[in-house]
Amino acid sequence: MMTADLEVKWVDIDSAEPNTWNPNVQSEFIYQKTKESLLEFGWVDPTTVREREDGSYEIIDGEHRWKIGRELLPSIKQLGNGYFITVKDDTGKEKEYQVNKEWGQGKMPLINLGKVDDETAKELTVILNNTRGEPDVLKLADLIGALDTAIGRPDLERLMPYPAEELASLIELINYEFNPQAPDPDPTEPKSKWERMLFLIPEDALPVIESELDRIGDLLQLDPSLNEETKRGLILEKICVLSAQTPTESLE
Repeated sequence: MMTADLEVKWVDIDSAEPNTWNPNVQSEFIYQKTKESLLEFGWVDPTTVREREDGSYEIIDGEHRWKIGRELLPSIKQLGNGYFITVKDDTGKEKEYQVNKEWGQGKMPLINLGKVDDETAKELTVILNNTRGEPDVLKLADLIGALDTAIGRPDLERLMPYPAEELASLIELINYEFNPQAPDPDPTEPKSKWERMLFLIPEDALPVIESELDRIGDLLQLDPSLNEETKRGLILEKICVLSAQTPTESLE
């Protein structure tokens, strides 16, 4: 059990180092989005570390924020009582940000877990990297759509960790008709619980996928009284069953 004081503290950014086992890898796109977030909102997410015997810190979670903080530090300038940084976007246009005084003075916020052992540190690296959950696509679409209205598409594309095309697809989902009143399959069919799934696919792949689904549907000779949504789901299930060679209750 850890008994360290878990308050956020600002320390010398060079007093921390990354661990040697971190499995988290960011694409260049996500790395740049992390940088944009740090500039726009500051250090809202402290780095989690453990303390070494010599008083230095080893990062357990937050290596990319630490790396970006060190990378940008030489560009931060003091003007009066404030600290500012000017960066160029992809088009070469300059934008100025005011940043934390502590960051400007070479510090970063961290949560120190104390002198935890290697096993605990490695366990926490995995847990903290993989327990943040996945978004509900429809709720995400509503949230993105509201932000699009509030701040505008240019800022939305600049800040959000999604390519512009994916943002547009998410926003389009807001007006998509899911036909929630569609009838269930024949109640005499074996089934436990029916769930709806949503997929985003490339536009040019749509006709190919629809054609193949229709072909397989004809081969399966599905009940014509089933609604289209249910037919597509059963076809996808059959494809997965054939691939895995594992029968399911609804297709037995």
